Amino acid sequence: MRLLDVGCGWGGLVLHAARHYGVRALGVTLAHRQVEWGRRVIAETGLAGRADVRLLDYHDVSEGDFDAVSSIGLTEHVGRARLPDYFAFLYGKLRTQGRLLNHCITRPGGRYPLLLRNGFIDRFVPDGELHGPGHIVSTMHDAGFELRHEENLREHYARALTAWEENLSAYLQEAVAEVGAAKARVWRLARIAFEDEWLELHQVLGVKTERGDAAMPLRPDWERDHLRAREPASHATTRRESESKAAPAQTAATESVSATAAAGEAAQRSPSSVPASSTGTTTGMV
Repeated sequence: MRLLDVGCGWGGLVLHAARHYGVRALGVTLAHRQVEWGRRVIAETGLAGRADVRLLDYHDVSEGDFDAVSSIGLTEHVGRARLPDYFAFLYGKLRTQGRLLNHCITRPGGRYPLLLRNGFIDRFVPDGELHGPGHIVSTMHDAGFELRHEENLREHYARALTAWEENLSAYLQEAVAEVGAAKARVWRLARIAFEDEWLELHQVLGVKTERGDAAMPLRPDWERDHLRAREPASHATTRRESESKAAPAQTAATESVSATAAAGEAAQRSPSSVPASSTGTTTGMV
């Protein structure tokens, strides 16, 4: 499976996908320090054959026919006027039945386009334009994607920011020395915006279908398949034996349903022939 991660940051998803799922992953970012750090960790972990982080604008990625594309925290910096071209470009980078996961911070709604303009976020966290989740979904759909899954991870992100805040507090003096006291204090306030629903965090999964074939299961169960992909074989055997004892009277009808479900799970884990599953933040991607 081949993954393109646009705006890859420090390369966390690239490393995770390559290390845990055998994915061949390419990440691109415009930050020199992120590229240096990502490449160093890739080399240290022996993943140079499967993972790569490049100093590159996503427009300049020459490869195509990716099985999956991830956009994690980049949409906020694209701008409303450029969103249609952005999603159209990512659509063109996918093979047929490939998947895009768009994961970004959003406003709670789209009724007040200027709600945050000149507000706290706009003044202290610049270079971003936040949209309502409905606008993101509509623009992806208009670019050609069939939308298959959407979820709001607002509470999850508040918990992540709590951990980040704890790390920041432990190194607050160093942070203040690097960026100043005002910006360091702003970073410590981010969690409140998600706890109080000033901001949300939505991720949307879209598929580039082929004549209606999305290569997706009828009833995805992301958490179950993620846990089973990580489950040792001995545990899986024990679980199956336990399930068999709990329900020994299985009819031909239920056997047929089980076979269909298993086929659906296999299709979900990978749109191609390479086994894959989901990661914590990339539902249905790898």
